[in-house]
Amino acid sequence: MATGRALRMLEGHSTVVYGVTVMPDGKEAVSASRDHTLKVWDLHTGRARRTLEGHSNSVFGVAVTPEGK
Repeated sequence: MATGRALRMLEGHSTVVYGVTVMPDGKEAVSASRDHTLKVWDLHTGRARRTLEGHSNSVFGVAVTPEGK
């Protein structure tokens, strides 16, 4: 994160990603997509840890509190 260089691609959504936020610890990120899901990513491996489903439409954004909630 400190250098701003791309280290890997986070691939897994089936369509457009509208928003991404990095967790305060810098170890995970959460992405919001037109595919009606959010994904929690392990930034060290670049793999999706979990997919949050259940939205009936696109998810346009995601926010996390300073405590990581």
